[in-house]
Amino acid sequence: MNLVRAFADSAKKNSQNTALFWGDESFSYEQLWAQSLWVGARLQNDLGVKTTDRVALLLKNCPQFIPALFGVLQAGAVATPINNFLKPDEVNFILADAGIDVVITDATMNEASAKLLELRPQLKFLRVEEIPRGDEVGRGAAGGARPGRAPPAPRGGGAPPRGWVKN
Repeated sequence: MNLVRAFADSAKKNSQNTALFWGDESFSYEQLWAQSLWVGARLQNDLGVKTTDRVALLLKNCPQFIPALFGVLQAGAVATPINNFLKPDEVNFILADAGIDVVITDATMNEASAKLLELRPQLKFLRVEEIPRGDEVGRGAAGGARPGRAPPAPRGGGAPPRGWVKN
């Protein structure tokens, strides 16, 4: 069993239970799973992410980190969290070294994102503010994530990428 399947199973069993409290907000398992599916579909369909591609997570602490992380994993890609305190030149080094062309970030990082785009014109961004919230996820969102639907199996069947050792 991999991490995505474990989260999908928990989301199915506990769909209406609260998975996360963030200040005055709360997020159900169903909501976070639907958002994860939306992110995964957006990465694959709109940003061209393929299995084993690396996707940077350049985020401050926020509840959207969860669907961002699981969306990357759902897409079969490799999540690469990057410290948001790094300067754009330092982030650019990491992106270039890891071969990353897709970054998930938020509006607070707009200045850094603009500088990164100057340094790496091929970069594509997904802003967490684009992730549908609550009931919006089930209404025509990418990936067809609707409340009550059984979570699909992770892309790639959970097999490790070539060259990786499976535990």
